[in-house]
Amino acid sequence: MADGSRFSFSYCSEDSYGVIADSPEFQTINTAGVSIKPAKETQTSNIIRSDRQIADLYYGTESLSGDIKLELRSHELDDFFEYIFCGEWIKDTPEAGVNELRVGQTKRSCTCVGHFSDMAEKPYHIYTGIAFNSLSFTISPEAKIDATLNVIGQKVTLSQELPDNSKVKAPQNGKPLSLFRGYVRESGADLGIVTEISLEITNGLEARHHLMSKHTLQPSMQNSQVTGTVNVYFESPTYLEKFLNEQSSSLEFTITDSADVEYTFVLPRILYTGADLEVSGPGSILLPLPFQAVLDPTTNTNLILRKKGA
Repeated sequence: MADGSRFSFSYCSEDSYGVIADSPEFQTINTAGVSIKPAKETQTSNIIRSDRQIADLYYGTESLSGDIKLELRSHELDDFFEYIFCGEWIKDTPEAGVNELRVGQTKRSCTCVGHFSDMAEKPYHIYTGIAFNSLSFTISPEAKIDATLNVIGQKVTLSQELPDNSKVKAPQNGKPLSLFRGYVRESGADLGIVTEISLEITNGLEARHHLMSKHTLQPSMQNSQVTGTVNVYFESPTYLEKFLNEQSSSLEFTITDSADVEYTFVLPRILYTGADLEVSGPGSILLPLPFQAVLDPTTNTNLILRKKGA
């Protein structure tokens, strides 16, 4: 009987979609849960029988999809940010000691391994062709930031052993990130008293099935969608007027760890898509501001991530 306390999860980038790298080095990551599930399309026979029985069931295309639950911690998710941004970290940009990542067009995939160490028979679940569809997280006054990676994949294989010549690296064990020591800015100025920020980055991946195979080709990728919500105490009409006047803005927030490693998310052009002002009692009034990030003609992107610190 398997226990979650004996489970580990690791990944290794693929050079070709769905193909395990030669001599792969799997990086173990700290997860809060993994739910990557195989599925098969099925159809039942329509043959009419006098005994009312279903004559057969047919299996069609296979797929993988699900979530990887994480906590935002310094260094541990840098590869996953590259996967979800479809971009590449550029060192010492825009200044020395800062690395920058922008939304790009590069499709990436990886092989993931779930290891059930207390299982004697086929303890390794090897997921190939894992592509990253979305990343979402919410920053609230609680100390830790929970995140969810949504993925789709090609297939899963149960194995008694890891692929040939494999190495497994220990978790990086970064420090928790939070907004207690960071900041939030809107249009370059400190935003009002913020109670919560949520962000979702979505690539719109879709499986591409074809004849002569039950497994997908490398998934198609749609436009980069970056959306979220900022919740602030209602103190002035400024943000409500920006929504009513259809005025674009910008958003920037920095999360840090206890060793002063910083991750700054820059959304250079956003438009508010709502201003859900509601008076529901005698207490404080909150103003949720949902937003959509769009192409900024100056930076030529909708999202930038900057990392500062070793």
